[in-house]
This record gives sequence, C-alpha cells and structure tokens, in this order.
Amino acid sequence: DYNSELYAFGHRIGAPEIPDDVYLKALTNESFFSRADVDDGVKNPQPGASVSISEHNSDLIERGEEKLSAWLRCYLRFHLPKAPEELIQSIDSHLLNDECLAAIATHLGIDHLVRTKEFPINQQSASDAFRALAGIFPDDKVKNLVIDFIVPQLIDIDFADVYPLADPLAVLTDLLKTTQGITEIEPRVLRSAGENSAEPIYVVAIYADKKINVGQSAGESLTIAIDMAAREALLRLWDITSDRVLFFGDRAASAPLENYSKPNYSLAEKCSKDTNTNLVDESTLTETPDNLIEAVLRYRNVVDSEVGKSYTKRLRHKFSRGSLAKRSFRYLVKPKPYTVA
Repeated sequence: DYNSELYAFGHRIGAPEIPDDVYLKALTNESFFSRADVDDGVKNPQPGASVSISEHNSDLIERGEEKLSAWLRCYLRFHLPKAPEELIQSIDSHLLNDECLAAIATHLGIDHLVRTKEFPINQQSASDAFRALAGIFPDDKVKNLVIDFIVPQLIDIDFADVYPLADPLAVLTDLLKTTQGITEIEPRVLRSAGENSAEPIYVVAIYADKKINVGQSAGESLTIAIDMAAREALLRLWDITSDRVLFFGDRAASAPLENYSKPNYSLAEKCSKDTNTNLVDESTLTETPDNLIEAVLRYRNVVDSEVGKSYTKRLRHKFSRGSLAKRSFRYLVKPKPYTVA
C-alpha cells in the first residue's frame, strides 16, 4: 500500500505534516514518465498512490542541495573555526555526493518509494530524491535532517584524505610563519626500518624552530612520510584531533548554527602566491605496470646484492617438504617428538 508507506515515511523522517502529494512530487523522478506503462496511460502505475500528479522533482533537487549544503557548512564552521574554507567545502562535497546520500536514502527506505524508470534504482536517483525531500522541507526541518542523518557520517571520514593537499609542507610553513611567527620548519627522520626490504618504513617529524614537534607520521618512503607528517601537523593546527568533540542529536540542534553562515578564511589569503594550495590530482596517481618490474629489479640488484638470500631460502630443515619433484616419502611423514634428533 503506497499511501501507507508514504504515511509511515513522513513520520520516520520527522515531517508528518507535509501532504502526500508534495511527498509524491519529491519522490518522482523525471524518467518515471518515460516508462512504457506510464507512457501508455496505464491506470495507477506502480508504485502508485491515490493522488495522481504529473510533476517530477527536477526543480526541487537543486533547491534541496543548496539547503543541505548551507546547514552542513554552518555545522562544520561551528566545530572547526580554525579550519580554512577550502577544507569545509571539501568535507561538504564529500558528505553530499551521490554515494553518501544514496546510502542514507537506502537506510531510510527511500529507494522503495522513489518512482523512476530503472529497476533497481541507481545511486543518482536515490540521492536526487533525498535532495528533493530537503527542497520541500522548511529550514528547521532541513537542519534536523542534516544533524540526524548527514552529520553522523563524519565519524567515518579521514580529514587528511578528504582534503589531500599537493604540497602540504609548503602550506604548513606559510601558516606557521604567518600565524605563530615560526622562522624555520625542518622535517627530521626519527627512525626507520627495512630500508633495503620490500616493505620499508620511515617515521618523520616536522620540527618548528628546531625544538617544537608540530606533527609526525610514518610512510613507506621519505617523500610520503614527510607529506603525511605535514598533513598531520596541519590537522593539529586546525584543531582536528582524535579527541575533538562533535555535537550530535539534541546538543547539535540547540547550537546556534545560523550564526556561522560567514565563510572561514581562505588558504590563499594566508599563504604566499608561490605556494601550491591545489589538491592532489588523482588521475596522476594511477599505478603503471612498470612499477612492479622496477620493484623486482630493485630487489634483485640492490637488496639481494647487499643482504643476500633470505634465511628461509638458505636454510633447509631436516623435515622440509622440498619441491614436488624432489619430495621423498620420508618427508611426507609428519615428525613425532621422539623422532626429532
């Protein structure tokens, strides 16, 4: 019963006062009217309701996305006042993309209510339906929608991955010099292991004025470790740490989020003109097949010539099974404690 489902959905999402025809418009995709049975004029096409409309949610999608983005950015600026506006925008874009909104729509049961041409419903249609619902809600309802369903997704976000700066060390240097009067920034290797192995690790720390550790991290190469340490230092500078408390539920709803509609500072204002504040281009991070060949050649020419064969290859135990061609029946017998000499 579609009407009963709409009634239950209105209470589930916290807006039972909205009429069914308004909900039906928000849940009707434009492709629904190009479906064969609808185009042929079938009476009560499924999923259908007693209210018959010929409107779709295209005009509501953009309006709802603006409302969701406005409240989400206010929430982020309230909790992260020291973060640049570029980080706020990156988190906003990540939480409001099709994948995240489609997952929320699935948990709310929206995918069973959307009227569309394709079956099963795709991510685009599900996320557009969620945006359209925000378009029909008043501002106070949109605020509750953001706090109850979108803000909890922050728990699964890695802020360093959401905002991957191409040159984090240069950005960190400019920010520390302009905000804290630091004169010298120096990355140092604290410790390393397995430099000539297949899995090396380097722990690098960023020191300010040769004595203040502003951030440290590990990486499989010196370049990666320095970038990760610089990102960690930037997150500390912006007060984004593991013990940062974020408001949820009633505590977040009672916060004066509407007072934080003004954007935060921009990195371009704090950094010099020569500093690269762009993000990493993911298209340049694709791994080529040559990397595997280079790794094999490096192990053969550098690692193997310096450390020799591994211990497992040089040592042959008495009860080693050996290869299939040279395995004898004696080695197939599991050794017992009293037979081990």
